[in-house]
Amino acid sequence: MQKRLWTMRSIGTVIQWNPNVIKLVPLLEDDGDWPDKQFFDDMSAEYLKPFAAVISQLLEIAYAEAKG
Repeated sequence: MQKRLWTMRSIGTVIQWNPNVIKLVPLLEDDGDWPDKQFFDDMSAEYLKPFAAVISQLLEIAYAEAKG
């Protein structure tokens, strides 16, 4: 799971931190390497969705620790 998340992030995905939602946002061709949002959505559904609950928990912990 970590390798898949790392790969998605290294292609060009940022973590968007909001008070109620933590989500992954693709950086499209101008800023990252995703050709379009649909391709990101397809890859995310295939490689990250099976681990969505765990990824969400880990990101929430990281966010809480970053806030101090």
